[in-house]
Amino acid sequence: MAGPRAARRGRRPARADSAPQVTTAHLLGAMVAEGTNLALHVLKVLEIDPARIDRGLRDTDPAAESAGSAAEDRSVLYSPTAAAALERAASEAVGLGHNYVGCEHLLLGLIAEPDGAAGQLLRDLGAELRLTRRTVSAALAGYVHLRAQTPAPAASHPERALAAALQQHLQPLVRRVEQLERRMGPGL
Repeated sequence: MAGPRAARRGRRPARADSAPQVTTAHLLGAMVAEGTNLALHVLKVLEIDPARIDRGLRDTDPAAESAGSAAEDRSVLYSPTAAAALERAASEAVGLGHNYVGCEHLLLGLIAEPDGAAGQLLRDLGAELRLTRRTVSAALAGYVHLRAQTPAPAASHPERALAAALQQHLQPLVRRVEQLERRMGPGL
């Protein structure tokens, strides 16, 4: 359950920034900083380098998304857009039939949130909600298949195995989906 960890970790940079609230930029930054999660593998398949996200996050203004001020006890709440992104992440998890919220769901929630700085950055870098959702679904299906096919000793590095499977199997699928979407036009 990396999603809740990223949500909790988003509080640290908010406190460090003396931000009154955790923003979508803080959530995305925490997800990227985590280093190994399915969302980062999906972004790589979509040819979005996490280093580009880090650079883009440095240019965001967390105060633009915050409303109000931090409480006297230094508790940090979520901005309205961050709260909406977390709600969207939970909805994405339910929509995919999952009983957990992971970073892959948080990624979808951030992209879907129209007003958040993180979603805008991700969309500017080329993340489109439908294609990202399909890539997440394919990655999860591939991961389940890979786990079923991989002998136990080789499964000690599932991140490496997943990354290899994504590169080998999903990239042609992503290209084909993009070709079909271009042919069918924007009215889908």
